[in-house]
Amino acid sequence: MGVEVTDLWFKYNGADKWTLRGINLGLSSGRLLLLVGKSGAGKSTLIKAIAGLLAGKGEMRGSIRVGKVYPVLQNPENQLLELTVRDELEGVDEDIISAMGILDLMDRPTFELSGGEQQRVVLAKALASGADVLLLDEPTMWLDLDGVSNLLSVIWYIRGMGRAVIVSEHRYHYFLPIADEVALLANGSITFRGPPRDAIESSELSREVGAPLFMKLWRSMGGAPALTVSEIARN
Repeated sequence: MGVEVTDLWFKYNGADKWTLRGINLGLSSGRLLLLVGKSGAGKSTLIKAIAGLLAGKGEMRGSIRVGKVYPVLQNPENQLLELTVRDELEGVDEDIISAMGILDLMDRPTFELSGGEQQRVVLAKALASGADVLLLDEPTMWLDLDGVSNLLSVIWYIRGMGRAVIVSEHRYHYFLPIADEVALLANGSITFRGPPRDAIESSELSREVGAPLFMKLWRSMGGAPALTVSEIARN
């Protein structure tokens, strides 16, 4: 089971304005949705709402139907509870640990891990949990380019296992090649949703979150965007 959000509204306690306004969103298993928007647009709130982390924090209207969900939040160290990686991953299948590239970290203290290493440990826990839906909130925040590359490989693997994945990300251009859809959140509402090739050509998306250099070059040359990895995999 993936995710189905219907007419979702949310307002934090004491706030005058709604943070989320009439969100409608559906995502099936094995697909990746890239959620983009300015700071304050409501991306993290939507992630937390889907994860069920907003109980008692405000007024919610609408409905969320979701299978077993596992959030990977902006500060993964807060999701590591044990002293060593081995203790943290006790009972996790070795195939998952190997796929996450963390076999050599097993005897390391969790507090000595880099941000990218912490994320991979949390992702291994997420896979072992049997979650149907993985939610990643700003996953590149602590990563250098090598870390981003490793993360993309891991997410591609997870997606290929039939999990639905939602990624909320400011540096969204990294995820365009592996995303199935892009959704733009502006002032608490989804104002654009479509495949990555449409997102690349969207002036609305560029206005809200800016356009990376490669997108500007494509437009200046009048060329059509290349196929994404997701499109190639489906063809």
